[in-house]
Amino acid sequence: MPAPLPLGVVIRDAAPGDGPLLGRLHAASWASAYRHFMPPAYLDSPEREAGQARHWTHELVTPSVPGGRGWIIEAGGEPAGFAWARPGSETFAYPSPEEMGHLDAIHLLPLRVGSGLGRPFFCHALSALADLGFAEATLGVYEENVRARGFYEAMGWREDGPRRVREFTWEGPPFSATLLMYCGATRPQGMV
Repeated sequence: MPAPLPLGVVIRDAAPGDGPLLGRLHAASWASAYRHFMPPAYLDSPEREAGQARHWTHELVTPSVPGGRGWIIEAGGEPAGFAWARPGSETFAYPSPEEMGHLDAIHLLPLRVGSGLGRPFFCHALSALADLGFAEATLGVYEENVRARGFYEAMGWREDGPRRVREFTWEGPPFSATLLMYCGATRPQGMV
């Protein structure tokens, strides 16, 4: 059973029409969390949100990995973040073993980071993977994203896999960031 939700907080399944919302949430999360290691012009580009909206709209209608599903966490009736989980498979950055689940995305709006939503939302997504029969799961996190890494480690997860350098090409100068694979139980610390 997932950790209890704070009062006024609900988690709902993402629906096919939620692609633009997921794109907005994803872009806002990146713009805040990655500002210290990615170019601000890249993070603030309107194409970031539009590209993410196209990606998530496609995933909601036809997941690239069968079994993928997402959730939106709402606080006070307003969207606060989203998560996406799926069975493991080869990804653009590293392989996720097929016998493991994979947390493909978990993002909160910047004003919701540190508000107590992260732990129950993380546990909710992992509980869905556990219900599919996965005892363990993986996720990718950028090495420079120290806050997120600290959160995952507090939940009992550890770096376990190859480090990959991801190259970003866009209309500005190319840049790179190191992506780490973390692994942990789908019933982590903090789940009741």
